[in-house]
Amino acid sequence: LAGIALTKSFARERYEAHRFTDQASQAVHARIDLATQETRFAFTVGAITAAGGVITLGVGGWRVLNGELTIGTLLVVLAYIGFVYGPMSVVANIAGTLQSALVSARRVRETLALPMEQGGGLKPAAPLGGEVRFEDVTFAYGDTPVLEGVSFSAKPGELIAVVGPSGAGKTTLLTLMNRFNDPKTGRVLIDGIDVRDLPLDTLRASVSVVLQEAILISGTVAENIRYGRLEATDAEVEEAARAAHAHEFICELPDGYRTEMDKAGASLSGGQRQRLSIARAFLKPSPLLILDEPTSALDPLSESLVLDALRRLRRNRTTFVIAHRLSTVRDADRILVLDHGRLIAQGRHDELMQTCAVYRRMTRLFTSPTERRSGERRRHARRREDRGAGVPAGQLALPLHPVLVWPARNEPEPGHTETDSTETRRAS
Repeated sequence: LAGIALTKSFARERYEAHRFTDQASQAVHARIDLATQETRFAFTVGAITAAGGVITLGVGGWRVLNGELTIGTLLVVLAYIGFVYGPMSVVANIAGTLQSALVSARRVRETLALPMEQGGGLKPAAPLGGEVRFEDVTFAYGDTPVLEGVSFSAKPGELIAVVGPSGAGKTTLLTLMNRFNDPKTGRVLIDGIDVRDLPLDTLRASVSVVLQEAILISGTVAENIRYGRLEATDAEVEEAARAAHAHEFICELPDGYRTEMDKAGASLSGGQRQRLSIARAFLKPSPLLILDEPTSALDPLSESLVLDALRRLRRNRTTFVIAHRLSTVRDADRILVLDHGRLIAQGRHDELMQTCAVYRRMTRLFTSPTERRSGERRRHARRREDRGAGVPAGQLALPLHPVLVWPARNEPEPGHTETDSTETRRAS
């Protein structure tokens, strides 16, 4: 049922019907085998108990006739046998249920036997500030190496982008900061303290995460946002929603902030769910922020709103973002390029375009010509705004949407030919 749209899209109803029939047939045969075994077991136990009763009655009756035993004693013995055989018959009838329970109990024991997460006992004297340092970190899943000798540092307030091919270890790298995994060798330090020495609640209270797929819980919109800080007031929830550009569409819902989520937000668009996730992160006062491809599945308009919200969110926080889109990583203070688990380069976008072939190839693969030109226009517009508003160099204003800074039809952008401008207008 969960994949019904996929089934209908590829006209696989007949195939799925056959699959269901085959699996149902296997289940029926297994149930018949179980019933057969139960019946044999119950018959065997019943035959044994019946034979025991017959033998007892025969031997006891013979002794009564010979005067070696009284009738009362024989009746007492038969009663005792009945008391014993009753529970045995019950056990025989529930043998199948008992076997199923034993299998389930084994699975429960396997889960309970997993080692519990252990945090350190070193409580910092002051709240963590967000300085992160990786020292020769190596990690592997079993015998499969994922990260090898990764070292870098990030200062409070910096935006660090992590890029690389699929399977390069980007997500694994960031999970080491909140100890979803621990490195095999090397150390991950926050404010100079090994994360393994920090209590888990202290560590994870200092990290906010915005996942690629926004996860919403059952409950109201306000409860989903308040999940970031349970004691937040309604005013603080609304303030976080406004900062994440979510207040407008929330007010359009039937009951506003009290609207119940339908199937974990199924009635909301991807951009709306992501903005709720960002509002939740706004509400959590943490010095570290991890963004795992937060705009990968969004349309350009939703991406523009989400990026605007993320620029607000990352102020005064050390931010790590995994992204493939150039629009997400172009403004990063530093970009880390991973390839086969190794950190092969780091620097700003312009530097890496000159020095790192892997980054240059990824940029060309994941960026369309229209997006590249739009990015140039956004930077030109930002510089013009900064000069007009007197903003100091290096403190750029928020970028405008590409449509707002589109050049006039008869004024081609510097560095592009008239043909390029015409093609760009057609693409737009």
